[in-house]
Amino acid sequence: MLSKSKRFFMVGLLSILLLSGVVHTAAADEPEVNDGQVEASHFRYEPSGTVNTQYLNVRSGPSTAFDKVASVYYGQILYMLNRIEDSSWLRVRLGNGQIGWVYTTYVNAPWHVIANLPVLANVPPVPPPNIPTEASGYVTVSRLNVRGGPGYNQAVIGTLWQGEYVILLGRNHDSNWLQIQLSHYSKGWVAARYINSSLPIWKLPVTEVGIPEPPASYTGYVTVPGLNVRSGPGFNYWVVDRLGQGKQVTVYGRDVSGRWYKVGLPNGGSGWVAAKYIRIDVPIYEMKMLES
Repeated sequence: MLSKSKRFFMVGLLSILLLSGVVHTAAADEPEVNDGQVEASHFRYEPSGTVNTQYLNVRSGPSTAFDKVASVYYGQILYMLNRIEDSSWLRVRLGNGQIGWVYTTYVNAPWHVIANLPVLANVPPVPPPNIPTEASGYVTVSRLNVRGGPGYNQAVIGTLWQGEYVILLGRNHDSNWLQIQLSHYSKGWVAARYINSSLPIWKLPVTEVGIPEPPASYTGYVTVPGLNVRSGPGFNYWVVDRLGQGKQVTVYGRDVSGRWYKVGLPNGGSGWVAAKYIRIDVPIYEMKMLES
């Protein structure tokens, strides 16, 4: 056995060695072990949404006036970072890390999630548009058909998107259709009410070559079960037939009020139906007006 004085000596020596770092505990050099637990601060939640249209432009700022920086497609995941004050545009991160802006309408995400996104204070200013020196205008609706002539009964030959600028060449006699330049070699017509023009429309030259004749008939579809066909344009006329829901009908024209259509019947005859129960792609005012 060690004497009492030797025990005091050994304890003192060990204390000196520990303080000097010569002797250390085994746990000092062991890697930190967290038993598989990760601190919550290591996770960052990013709300996400998916593209709900076939093709979506990603832009450098919150407006169609900004340059396109990327394209995303239906079902693609977007990580939402910010919004502008009215929530019409979202600042998003793509899967490859690229950041840009997309129009909120084309992103599937819960509205309360979008509303809780932080509003970006320093929104980039909208660049001035590159407006041509000719008479011009820009599209005010999300999608606008370009037609081969001034009328809804004319064939669709192209499509314009909201914010697109167009060169205006002229108008029709009624000033409700505008002729535009599609390319160096082709022209088309768009409804004037969907174009914000750089000058009054009446100042444009009339470029319509004759007024196109309305077609002899149109195609429509019955939207209700059991639609009465009457002998004249009014509920006081006799019921001469009934049409089932979804039935395709030939529409020959309308009455003076625009509330009744004259349609062809399966037996070769004709009759009148309430216009509100027929789905047809032609506006009523574009249709021929018929005598009852």
